[in-house]
Amino acid sequence: MKGDALLRSLDLMSNSKPVETSLSEFFYLTAKPGKSSCYWLQPSENEIRSYEKIERGEIKVTNPYRMKIQFGRKNNDFLGNGVLFLVVSRKVVDHWRLMNFTGWEPFQISIYDKQGKRKLPLEYYGISITGRAGKHVVSKGVQKSKVLSDGSICILKMKGIYFDPETWDGSDFFYLSDARWKIVTKRVIRSLEHLKCTG
Repeated sequence: MKGDALLRSLDLMSNSKPVETSLSEFFYLTAKPGKSSCYWLQPSENEIRSYEKIERGEIKVTNPYRMKIQFGRKNNDFLGNGVLFLVVSRKVVDHWRLMNFTGWEPFQISIYDKQGKRKLPLEYYGISITGRAGKHVVSKGVQKSKVLSDGSICILKMKGIYFDPETWDGSDFFYLSDARWKIVTKRVIRSLEHLKCTG
């Protein structure tokens, strides 16, 4: 493959149209914060704090990862949380396995009440993303920036996220080597639309 791949931002709560590229379509996976009635999670006090390494699959979570409800009264397919990795329902994980998506690994989440004492009968999984591509090609995007008082430049907004497609390992879920965007293929997005996921 030649050229650069263009990503588009996808809001799971909207019906925005895809951006055509010369390659496959890719999506920046994000979601709006849930309503105050939806569960919002925080890790229990004694859990591993290397969230970015867990998210990127650099640390394997072998035992159920303990999280507790910070606020909210109901559960969705995607649960908001104070860490980096996705927390999704069993329904989502089962479907992604059925579709044979690559570049992700689920690990079990145990959800407790706000006091962290009572385990709730909910089946959720954290998602580590193991797929990779090369660096973000900043020069290809359109930036809105401002110069700070110390002379440094702060990027306020970026339109278009580019990378060299020859550095992509072909996974359905992947990260750029120098960025923390959760990037997925069109197949993943279509699966979420099909499932009518909440959260």
